[in-house]
Amino acid sequence: MRKKKKKTFGHVLFSVIGWMFLAVILALAAAIFLIRDKLAKEPLVLDDIRTCAETASTGSADHLSFDADANMTLVFDKNDLWYFLLHYYGENWIEEKNESLSAIHLRLTGLGLELTEEDGIVLDVEAELFRSRLAFRVPCRMTFSDGTLTVRPVDVVILGHAVSVNRLLSSRLAGILQIKKEDLLFTYTPELTFLESIDSVHIGNGTASFKGRLATGWLEQSVISRSRITVMRLMQENCRYIGPVLDRYLSDPSGCYEPLLPVLMAEPGVFTEFLNEYYTLIPSASRGLTDKNEGMLRRWYPDFQDDFTADSFQVREEYEICFKILKSISSRASTLFSGRSLTVRKGQLLYKNNPLSLESVFSEYYGTYSAYFDLENTRLCFYLRFPYGYPAYTPLSKLIDEESSVSSPPEKSISYAPSLLLRGADGFPYLLAFTGKDEYEIQEIDEALYFALHSSEVVPVADLREPEPDES
Repeated sequence: MRKKKKKTFGHVLFSVIGWMFLAVILALAAAIFLIRDKLAKEPLVLDDIRTCAETASTGSADHLSFDADANMTLVFDKNDLWYFLLHYYGENWIEEKNESLSAIHLRLTGLGLELTEEDGIVLDVEAELFRSRLAFRVPCRMTFSDGTLTVRPVDVVILGHAVSVNRLLSSRLAGILQIKKEDLLFTYTPELTFLESIDSVHIGNGTASFKGRLATGWLEQSVISRSRITVMRLMQENCRYIGPVLDRYLSDPSGCYEPLLPVLMAEPGVFTEFLNEYYTLIPSASRGLTDKNEGMLRRWYPDFQDDFTADSFQVREEYEICFKILKSISSRASTLFSGRSLTVRKGQLLYKNNPLSLESVFSEYYGTYSAYFDLENTRLCFYLRFPYGYPAYTPLSKLIDEESSVSSPPEKSISYAPSLLLRGADGFPYLLAFTGKDEYEIQEIDEALYFALHSSEVVPVADLREPEPDES
């Protein structure tokens, strides 16, 4: 047995048209010849439905907006709604509808859709009965509650005169036709992916908008490790949006969008770039998305790919290269800084009594590393996160001429690791510390510390040790 489709917003629109159309036509049958001339001249706003549905999407930036509370608003215009309706009913819906109406000499000749603040959804209907033009408008109200969208007609407007639907339902004609209130009330439960729920619906200014809090459950994954996420954030620009979100999700799922919200609020279209990055990492998560809600995903996400597998392999290969680059840059830095020729004099880092620059540290590899790090805006500094220090290096207190040569007085006999103070590919500030041989630590820091270290007039020292617990 063929599975019955659930009623959708498209069903709402066309079913309302059908019932109201029949009710109005029968009610006016006795007087049709008296008002024929007026109906023939009654202006309506009619749409070329196929043209509307085939109009290209205006893109994600025009369909999306975000606020500081992690709410997303989806906005659709009438082109989007006609796209939905034709995908649900098929391109020949009107022809099929007219075949069913031909027995009563009725033919639907035009439809229009208006979305206004004052009247909500308004259907403009043009038809022909015994070669006489019929024209009327049906304002409808749309609400959303408990996960269900409800659309109901409010009035039928004929020649500027409104007749309430409730009045029509209480009429003798409605009884004869056996039309009940529930026949005009239609519901639809959207299939949600990126929203936890739809909290509000608004009609106006030619659009229908749906607002709700961004969902987080769809980000659940066990494929991408935290160590890989850290490397991606630091070095892979094509993961600059997804990296911070996945990183936060591991420790704070409910607040995972916080790092991205300032960008989304300023540039809403970034959301689909963020999705591209996620599905590139996890291609299987993108399957079946376009089957939901008659493919409405493509109206606000027009660059959605049917298969992200090839991109996924490429990003993985880039990660492997980044991992090797980290090992290489760590090995070279560790070799240089573990030698005996390093000193700090008068606030300047010296190697064999000459100023030490990144070019001299990395020599012929400087160009290679510059492809992965913004070395022109990077500073060398010293780093300490553990109280016992880093044995591969000489204690910092033995390298300096005086404490004022560094931004923070070092503790005696403790070795600090050399590090790079830089911004990652995701735009956040980091310390890349070389902890010995080809080992490294990547530590995200806050903007205030980054600014203080980067603007230091002497050699920066980043002491990130946790304070001793207060036993009192």
